[in-house]
Amino acid sequence: MTPRRRSGHTDDYHVPLLRRFTLWSPSVSTPFDPRSEGWSPISGSGSGFVELVGPYWQKESPDGLRFGVVVETQHLNIQGRTHGGMLATYFDNALGWAVMDATGRVPCVTVQLGVQFIAGGKHGDFIEARTRIVRKTRSMVFAEGSLYVGDTEIATASGVWKIINDPTPKLQPQV
Repeated sequence: MTPRRRSGHTDDYHVPLLRRFTLWSPSVSTPFDPRSEGWSPISGSGSGFVELVGPYWQKESPDGLRFGVVVETQHLNIQGRTHGGMLATYFDNALGWAVMDATGRVPCVTVQLGVQFIAGGKHGDFIEARTRIVRKTRSMVFAEGSLYVGDTEIATASGVWKIINDPTPKLQPQV
């Protein structure tokens, strides 16, 4: 079915999607420096896809490990906010690292991850992941967490990880 054209309007169906919008352009006066706030880069935090959504940072706290990422241009959606897929990936990594820490670096895989988006980050924001292990059994680990920009919670998640019981060696931290 061909869409009806109103007089004086262009046929938007023939214009590529990204050209229909004015793309947002980032501008940050003073980017956040995690290192100056006591955060350490997570070296070798992954390869391939994981490297595309970093770089990631970590910091010890009385509540356990915390993780962080500075929002960069590649993390943004077309409206200039942090892309939901990036936040879900970040949760999968941060909660996964907390799970691996809880298992003594035994390999684990994500079985289920549920994310609830509350707000979005913007270019230059430092998004901190606060994680918590809810329960650990012989074969599964249950975790939850929240993402914060400063004191503002922007997303929550909960998930389940399967502990892989095979003879492969334990993963070594690369901090």
